Amino acid sequence: MVVTQAVSYDRLFGASMDIQELLDALTAKSDEPLISDTADFIEFLSTEAVTHSTDPFSRLVTAALRAGSQANATIAGHQSAIRRLFPSTPADAVTAFCVSESKGPHPRFINTQLGETGGQLHITGEKMWGTMAPAASLLYVAASTGVVDGQNQLAMVGIDTGSPGITEIPLPPERQAGAVPICDLTFEQTPVYGNHVFPGDAYTTYIKPFRLIEDVFSTVAMQIGLFRLGSGTGLSHDLREDLIGLIIQGHAVAASNMDSSGALLLITSYLRASQEHWAKMRETWAQADPSIGPHWHADGKILTVAAKARATRRETAWRNLGENLDS
Repeated sequence: MVVTQAVSYDRLFGASMDIQELLDALTAKSDEPLISDTADFIEFLSTEAVTHSTDPFSRLVTAALRAGSQANATIAGHQSAIRRLFPSTPADAVTAFCVSESKGPHPRFINTQLGETGGQLHITGEKMWGTMAPAASLLYVAASTGVVDGQNQLAMVGIDTGSPGITEIPLPPERQAGAVPICDLTFEQTPVYGNHVFPGDAYTTYIKPFRLIEDVFSTVAMQIGLFRLGSGTGLSHDLREDLIGLIIQGHAVAASNMDSSGALLLITSYLRASQEHWAKMRETWAQADPSIGPHWHADGKILTVAAKARATRRETAWRNLGENLDS
């Protein structure tokens, strides 16, 4: 890859990144090796190189520039997405977002209970698909506080993974997510971290936006990782230039509230363009260096997981602007 200048990673650290800082970081010369091993990458996330920044997008860029595999880029996006929702997360924490239960993530299916004994809050219940939970030091867990007028009332709480009453249940191979750590969990009167409940309705404030934020951040992370791989990907200069454009568009998305009608249309454009770019990549991926094959693949499946929910948000955004989508 042609590079233009060397830039210290220290320039990434601060309240936010501007576009030129992002461009300089992407095109900088770096002697730092890519990290392909997942355990090593997770350990890297807790080093000062990453923890110095309090801005989720800056942390995302720093991590993605070292991601030596698609799994590690996904982890970088996942961790930054959680920090976007929970900015008070300790700087060196590895986190998991635990919502789904045996029947799925819908509010009516969340049966984990938030209770109190002697002034100490605790949770009891089961969670499935705890992405990053086996490696996490802090879990953000959705729990029910009871039913009011037929509606399950939900709250988000933090759980220290060193707390009593937590059991990790390893998943069989068919339920695993490649190299990304994942497990089911059970809780038995597990104390709530800091005896604190996060403000706001858990579904509208945290659960509903998480999937969209994670899609965007993980997609940006993979695009950064692929650009860092340079000519080894076998991608043409045109396609690698397009990666730069997509990353900048992802930066704009991250700078928005990711909730307004305008932001949702921008997100739609970004993810659609990203999906189209994946399709173009697949046409030339056979030319990639063989050493890349075990760690990366031209697969845009991440953008299809929540496609229905994103389509609904798109329709709502246009309707809020006084238009209906063309049939």
